[in-house]
Amino acid sequence: MSLPRVLITGVDGLIGKYTVRLLSSFFPVLAVSRRMQVAVATGNEVSHAHTDLLDSEEVGKLRDFRADVIVHLAASIPSSFEDEQVAMTNQSIDANIFNLAKESGASVIFCSSVSVYENRQGPWSESMTLAPCSIYARSKLDSEKLFSTLESGALSIRIASPYGVVEPIRKGVLFHFLREAVAGRALTLHGEGLRTQDFIHARDIANAILKIVRFWNKDTGLAKRGVLNIASGAPVSMIELAQLVLKVTNSSSPLHFVGGEEGGDDYRSAISIEQSAHLIDWKPEITLLDGVTHLLKSFEGKNEDWFIVGRAR
Repeated sequence: MSLPRVLITGVDGLIGKYTVRLLSSFFPVLAVSRRMQVAVATGNEVSHAHTDLLDSEEVGKLRDFRADVIVHLAASIPSSFEDEQVAMTNQSIDANIFNLAKESGASVIFCSSVSVYENRQGPWSESMTLAPCSIYARSKLDSEKLFSTLESGALSIRIASPYGVVEPIRKGVLFHFLREAVAGRALTLHGEGLRTQDFIHARDIANAILKIVRFWNKDTGLAKRGVLNIASGAPVSMIELAQLVLKVTNSSSPLHFVGGEEGGDDYRSAISIEQSAHLIDWKPEITLLDGVTHLLKSFEGKNEDWFIVGRAR
């Protein structure tokens, strides 16, 4: 059985860097990015294409790689879920990748988001009827539907809140708490700190993608249709996250509650990962404690290998 040829977009992003590093150990990989060179040391030989994914002609040239699988991770990250311009940009990119897959006969793994579960009570499962309200979430769901029409097949993975050492832009509540704790400053919590969030390490996401490609290659019967949730399945409240960061950093920084509705205390992230466990034999390996400890070492410049986290090798 020949090895599948895997084309990966968005390799300069957080999930992309871990995915290229992992998949290139097993398959021929073409890493596609806007930059002239892939910024990740994989230890493996990786082909690279400098491509503007908004340019349909440039994307069309990627047919020469003869990909069997396209892992589509590229997307612009909006500053607001109501950013219409970013949503339009992402949908244009998705349409170009759809056409590439259609013309080349490649199957697609599409990186979607658990934001599509907006306004639904948990636990969030893949079979739920969806009615997202934000522009960002609606655009993700629209792209899921687009890829589902591919004759060659597509599987959308709905990802929770990813994090990792090679985050290109270190922002978000986890990085904010770490920076403040290391500096000895107060950790600010909005509302009562009761909002929950599901953090999933990018290495675990890459492992899920690897399992999908392997299952498809072995012709195990895994359908090239539908969606899978990729999350930790262990959401934490903001106050629990702050306390974990203080524990890992051994910081005496105080918690500062500012109140207000911005904290979203009523929001609960409850994501079912039972289907991923059943269909691709996947479960997250990196605990939030291990992940945050690894992040701290990175902050301090002590990581010998950014890819090795806890027991995950």
